[in-house]
Amino acid sequence: SFYYINKSLVHHLLYKQKSFIIIVDQTKIFITMATRCLYFATIMLTASILVLGISAQFECGGNIIGIRAQCITFVQKGGENFPPSESCCAALKGANISCYCKYVTPFIESKISIEKAIYVANACHAQNIPTDKCGSYVIPHPPSSKA
Repeated sequence: SFYYINKSLVHHLLYKQKSFIIIVDQTKIFITMATRCLYFATIMLTASILVLGISAQFECGGNIIGIRAQCITFVQKGGENFPPSESCCAALKGANISCYCKYVTPFIESKISIEKAIYVANACHAQNIPTDKCGSYVIPHPPSSKA
Protein backbone atom coordinates (compact mmCIF):
# COMPACT_ATOMS: atom_id res chain seq x y z
CA SER A 1 0.00 0.00 0.00
CA PHE A 2 2.99 2.29 -0.40
CA TYR A 3 3.60 4.35 -3.50
CA TYR A 4 6.88 5.80 -4.74
CA ILE A 5 6.49 9.47 -5.59
CA ASN A 6 8.56 12.17 -7.21
CA LYS A 7 10.04 14.70 -4.76
CA SER A 8 8.39 17.52 -6.70
CA LEU A 9 5.03 16.27 -5.44
CA VAL A 10 5.96 16.69 -1.78
CA HIS A 11 4.86 20.33 -1.67
CA HIS A 12 1.51 19.43 -3.20
CA LEU A 13 1.02 16.50 -0.83
CA LEU A 14 2.06 18.38 2.30
CA TYR A 15 -0.12 21.41 1.71
CA LYS A 16 -3.02 20.20 -0.44
CA GLN A 17 -3.74 16.61 0.58
CA LYS A 18 -4.29 16.49 4.32
CA SER A 19 -5.36 12.84 4.25
CA PHE A 20 -1.93 11.53 3.17
CA ILE A 21 0.73 10.40 5.62
CA ILE A 22 4.22 11.31 4.41
CA ILE A 23 7.08 8.97 5.27
CA VAL A 24 10.62 10.06 4.35
CA ASP A 25 13.29 7.39 4.03
CA GLN A 26 16.61 8.95 2.93
CA THR A 27 16.22 9.27 -0.86
CA LYS A 28 12.79 7.80 -1.36
CA ILE A 29 9.52 9.28 -0.30
CA PHE A 30 6.62 6.98 0.26
CA ILE A 31 3.04 7.80 0.96
CA THR A 32 0.24 5.72 2.19
CA MET A 33 -3.33 6.83 2.12
CA ALA A 34 -4.77 6.53 5.58
CA THR A 35 -8.19 7.15 4.14
CA ARG A 36 -7.98 3.97 2.06
CA CYS A 37 -8.75 1.88 5.12
CA LEU A 38 -11.61 4.18 6.04
CA TYR A 39 -13.06 3.97 2.52
CA PHE A 40 -12.75 0.19 2.53
CA ALA A 41 -14.46 -0.07 5.93
CA THR A 42 -17.26 2.23 4.76
CA ILE A 43 -17.78 0.20 1.59
CA MET A 44 -17.85 -3.06 3.56
CA LEU A 45 -20.35 -1.65 6.07
CA THR A 46 -22.58 -0.35 3.29
CA ALA A 47 -22.38 -3.67 1.46
CA SER A 48 -23.28 -5.54 4.65
CA ILE A 49 -26.32 -3.34 5.24
CA LEU A 50 -27.44 -3.75 1.62
CA VAL A 51 -27.00 -7.52 1.73
CA LEU A 52 -28.96 -7.72 4.99
CA GLY A 53 -31.75 -5.57 3.54
CA ILE A 54 -31.85 -7.56 0.32
CA SER A 55 -31.86 -10.85 2.26
CA ALA A 56 -34.74 -9.63 4.41
CA GLN A 57 -36.69 -8.46 1.38
CA PHE A 58 -36.34 -11.77 -0.47
CA GLU A 59 -37.22 -13.81 2.59
CA CYS A 60 -39.93 -11.53 4.02
CA GLY A 61 -41.66 -10.15 0.93
CA GLY A 62 -42.79 -6.59 0.39
CA ASN A 63 -40.68 -3.75 -0.90
CA ILE A 64 -38.17 -2.64 1.75
CA ILE A 65 -37.25 0.53 -0.16
CA GLY A 66 -40.90 1.47 -0.59
CA ILE A 67 -41.66 0.68 3.04
CA ARG A 68 -38.82 2.89 4.20
CA ALA A 69 -39.75 5.74 1.87
CA GLN A 70 -43.49 5.68 2.52
CA CYS A 71 -43.62 4.74 6.21
CA ILE A 72 -40.62 6.45 7.84
CA THR A 73 -42.61 9.48 9.04
CA PHE A 74 -45.03 7.18 10.89
CA VAL A 75 -42.38 5.20 12.77
CA GLN A 76 -39.92 7.90 13.83
CA LYS A 77 -39.06 8.09 17.50
CA GLY A 78 -40.94 10.63 19.61
CA GLY A 79 -44.40 12.05 19.28
CA GLU A 80 -47.75 10.34 19.12
CA ASN A 81 -48.93 7.45 17.00
CA PHE A 82 -50.95 8.61 14.02
CA PRO A 83 -52.60 6.59 11.27
CA PRO A 84 -50.35 5.73 8.32
CA SER A 85 -51.02 6.95 4.79
CA GLU A 86 -52.51 4.78 2.07
CA SER A 87 -49.13 4.77 0.31
CA CYS A 88 -47.47 3.41 3.47
CA CYS A 89 -50.08 0.66 3.73
CA ALA A 90 -49.65 -0.13 0.02
CA ALA A 91 -45.88 -0.51 0.55
CA LEU A 92 -46.51 -2.92 3.44
CA LYS A 93 -48.79 -5.10 1.30
CA GLY A 94 -47.30 -8.58 1.03
CA ALA A 95 -44.70 -7.97 3.75
CA ASN A 96 -44.35 -10.60 6.48
CA ILE A 97 -43.86 -8.39 9.55
CA SER A 98 -42.78 -11.23 11.87
CA CYS A 99 -40.08 -12.11 9.36
CA TYR A 100 -38.82 -8.52 9.21
CA CYS A 101 -38.71 -8.45 13.02
CA LYS A 102 -35.98 -11.13 12.89
CA TYR A 103 -33.76 -8.58 11.13
CA VAL A 104 -34.28 -5.73 13.61
CA THR A 105 -30.90 -4.79 15.10
CA PRO A 106 -30.05 -2.37 17.94
CA PHE A 107 -29.01 0.13 15.24
CA ILE A 108 -32.46 -0.05 13.62
CA GLU A 109 -34.07 0.27 17.06
CA SER A 110 -32.03 3.43 17.66
CA LYS A 111 -33.49 4.99 14.49
CA ILE A 112 -37.15 3.99 14.59
CA SER A 113 -39.81 3.22 17.19
CA ILE A 114 -40.61 -0.49 16.99
CA GLU A 115 -43.78 0.22 19.00
CA LYS A 116 -44.92 2.63 16.27
CA ALA A 117 -43.90 0.15 13.55
CA ILE A 118 -46.18 -2.48 15.11
CA TYR A 119 -48.95 0.14 15.38
CA VAL A 120 -48.54 0.99 11.67
CA ALA A 121 -48.54 -2.71 10.70
CA ASN A 122 -51.77 -3.24 12.65
CA ALA A 123 -53.38 -0.11 11.19
CA CYS A 124 -52.51 -1.33 7.67
CA HIS A 125 -53.73 -4.90 8.38
CA ALA A 126 -50.30 -6.25 7.41
CA GLN A 127 -49.57 -9.99 7.31
CA ASN A 128 -48.10 -12.01 10.19
CA ILE A 129 -47.76 -9.26 12.77
CA PRO A 130 -45.84 -10.63 15.76
CA THR A 131 -47.65 -10.92 19.08
CA ASP A 132 -44.68 -11.42 21.36
CA LYS A 133 -41.50 -9.66 20.26
CA CYS A 134 -39.96 -7.59 17.45
CA GLY A 135 -36.22 -7.06 17.76
CA SER A 136 -35.74 -6.53 21.48
CA TYR A 137 -39.13 -4.81 21.85
CA VAL A 138 -41.59 -6.94 23.83
CA ILE A 139 -45.10 -6.42 22.49
CA PRO A 140 -47.53 -5.85 25.36
CA HIS A 141 -50.65 -7.98 25.45
CA PRO A 142 -53.98 -6.28 26.02
CA PRO A 143 -55.48 -7.04 29.42
CA SER A 144 -57.79 -10.01 29.33
CA SER A 145 -61.41 -9.23 30.02
CA LYS A 146 -62.79 -11.76 32.48
CA ALA A 147 -66.37 -11.24 33.50
